[in-house]
Amino acid sequence: MVLSLMVLYIGLRGIAINQSLKDVKKDIQQFKPRNILMVPLMIESFYKQILIAAKGSDDKELLQKIAALALGGNLTTIASGGAPLNKKYIEHFRRLGITVLEGYGITECSPVVSVNRNNYYRDGSVGQVIPGCEIQILHPDENGCGEICIKGDTIMLGYYNNQQATEESFDNGWFKTGDIGALDEDGFLFISGRKKNLIILANGKNIYPEELESILLNNISYIKEVMVYAEDNLIVAEVFLSEEIPICIDRLHEDILILNKSLALHKNIGKTVVRDIEFPKTTTKKIKRKQ
Repeated sequence: MVLSLMVLYIGLRGIAINQSLKDVKKDIQQFKPRNILMVPLMIESFYKQILIAAKGSDDKELLQKIAALALGGNLTTIASGGAPLNKKYIEHFRRLGITVLEGYGITECSPVVSVNRNNYYRDGSVGQVIPGCEIQILHPDENGCGEICIKGDTIMLGYYNNQQATEESFDNGWFKTGDIGALDEDGFLFISGRKKNLIILANGKNIYPEELESILLNNISYIKEVMVYAEDNLIVAEVFLSEEIPICIDRLHEDILILNKSLALHKNIGKTVVRDIEFPKTTTKKIKRKQ
C-alpha cells in the first residue's frame, strides 16, 4: 500500500494490483505496464517461459519479440525485492532491453531502505540508501560484513505492547535489522544473509548460507532451488534440479567439486542432497528454512 501511494504521489497515471498468481500473465498482457514490482521467483519464471517459447534460440531479436508479447510490450523496468535475485537474470533481461533493479527493505523501516536507480546501479547489490535513512554496519569483520543497522525518519517507534522486543532491536538509536551485509566504497549495499541463519563451524569460521546459495545458483545453471546448512560440521547443499534438463547426479558432484576449488576451504560443499520435490515456501515465495 505504501508503494502504491508513492506511485500516485509522483504522478503516474495508474496502478494495477494482481490478486492471484494464476492471473499474473493475463493481467500483465491486459494492462501493459511500463514498470512492475516482482519477487525473484516470478522474474525467473517469466524468463524461463521466454526461453521455452524461443525453443532454444539465442537470437536477441527473437527473444525481445517474445518478451514483448509475454510482458505486454511496454515494459522497461522491473523492481525486485523480498528475496535475493540470481544476478544472471538481471543480465538476461538487460539484453532484452528491460532493466531489473534490486532493492532492500524491511517492514520496520516502512519498508524501503535502499534501491538501485535506473542509471546508477551495481549488479549484485541492493543499491544505495534512500534519502532520510542512514546505514551503519555493526561490528564488521575483516571483510566489512556485519549486522545492517538503520536510523532515520522511516524507522518504527517500536513493537506494539512489547517493550522488551523493542529494546532488544535498537542499539543507541540504530535499528538492528538482523541482516548481514557490507557497504562498498560508493555506498552500495551488499547483503550476505540473515544473522539467525549464520553457520559457525567447529574451527570458528562463519558461513553465511545465502552467500553459498547465490554462488551455486550463479554457477550451476541446472540448480533450480538450493538451501545450504551444516550437518556434522559439514556444509550441506540441498538442491532441487531443473525439470527441463535431465541431469546426471555424477555431473552434479563433478560440478560441485570444480566449484569448491574456487572457494575458500572452509566454504567447501562437503555433502550434496538432491530433492525430488521443490522446497516448501512462504506466500512471498521464500524457502521455509525451518522445515
